[in-house]
Amino acid sequence: MVMRTTQDLPDALIDDARAVLGFTSKTDTVVHALKEVARLDLVRLFSYRTS
Repeated sequence: MVMRTTQDLPDALIDDARAVLGFTSKTDTVVHALKEVARLDLVRLFSYRTS
């Protein structure tokens, strides 16, 4: 499923993220960043449960 949305994102922040991640597309940059946040949350949750 894809949800079209309009967001006011700081250009400098998107440009920095695109440079770090190597993407040319703003959409790819945002999608990757959101997936990474979700992945890090799972890592944190798993680490907490195994401690």
